[in-house]
Amino acid sequence: MKIPRCLGHETIVKEYSKVAFRETFEEPDGNLTTFLLFGATKIPVVVFALTDGHVIALKQYRYGANFIGFELPGGVVEHDKSKEETVMDELQQETGFIADLSKIASLHQHGIWFEPAALRTRFFPYFVRDCKRDVTIHANSEVGEHVQLELIQIEEWYSMLREGEIRDAKTYCISLLAIQNLLDDEKKSALKGLKLWP
Repeated sequence: MKIPRCLGHETIVKEYSKVAFRETFEEPDGNLTTFLLFGATKIPVVVFALTDGHVIALKQYRYGANFIGFELPGGVVEHDKSKEETVMDELQQETGFIADLSKIASLHQHGIWFEPAALRTRFFPYFVRDCKRDVTIHANSEVGEHVQLELIQIEEWYSMLREGEIRDAKTYCISLLAIQNLLDDEKKSALKGLKLWP
């Protein structure tokens, strides 16, 4: 398949680790096309974390959707940290839970596109087992964030996925990857009796 060739890039705005830009492409037939695209200046990670059979979730208000919904913890990778270190840091900062580095597993090594038609950003999903609450740590919200920690039994979380209560695409996708990971594991104790299909 012949693909378009990018001829130019113009940054429109760049702030809060996000960027909007315009790119012009030469199509295979010679015509020019211009697209308004969006991206991130830092790599985002999102974490499906478990503690005692419960999903560590956040109930969060999102300005873009003007909606309060359930999401998984996450954040962006700073220049001096690995994705795995960021997973540990974000989990701790957002939820007050700590994770052992040996319990962190990547669910998709290449990252998953948020929405490839207009967003040039991938997120990297991780799965963390056996998280422990550190009572000396208090979860912090950044300015403009409205967040509430929720611990939800994994069976209830799966029911919420099936019934449409989880409406954030990245949370939905990562939850399914993590649940499949649990099902593939010989130690299915966290999912005993979980009915996956109607």
